[in-house]
Amino acid sequence: MALTNSNSQSNASAIAFFTFTTPAKLDRTNYTIWKQQSYIDGSSLCPDQFLSPGSEGTSSITEGHENPEYAVWKCQDQLLLSWIMSSISVEILSLVVSSKTSFELWKNLEKQFGSESMAKKVHLKMLLNNLRKGSPTMTKYFTKLKTVTDGLALVGSPVSEIDLVTHHITGLDQSYYPVVFTLRQIYVV
Repeated sequence: MALTNSNSQSNASAIAFFTFTTPAKLDRTNYTIWKQQSYIDGSSLCPDQFLSPGSEGTSSITEGHENPEYAVWKCQDQLLLSWIMSSISVEILSLVVSSKTSFELWKNLEKQFGSESMAKKVHLKMLLNNLRKGSPTMTKYFTKLKTVTDGLALVGSPVSEIDLVTHHITGLDQSYYPVVFTLRQIYVV
């Protein structure tokens, strides 16, 4: 997101107005989806608020005045912070409302939901490893496998194609051994 003017002359010229609506507010159920769509990594560091002696382009007249780069950065960060806060459910907002910067807010969210994501990942991996076809139809079995593997992808642990085939095979009973034998021939090559 670039909101700066190349010459950084004034706050007014540095702001790009935009509208963006989110399909769903961030809540306890969709943090991993939000995390995959965000790119707040703290790499846009806050410049010094005031110009200091020896800064490029400063003179004794401008020394101690507000740094124009700081004003632009602050404006951008506050726009982003405002957008994120307006996109969070009331329940979650109460956990991060004291955040002063967009990066601080995102770190607070990671702290809050990081362990929940890990627990979900472990739970889904256990489901995947223990999933067996049993009496449901093949369609229901494959649908359940797809649901679990999609969930793993959402929490940042995608299942490789070979692992997916392996899980499909190991969950089948003896009546499917001819299919298992054929699949092994195809994927072991």
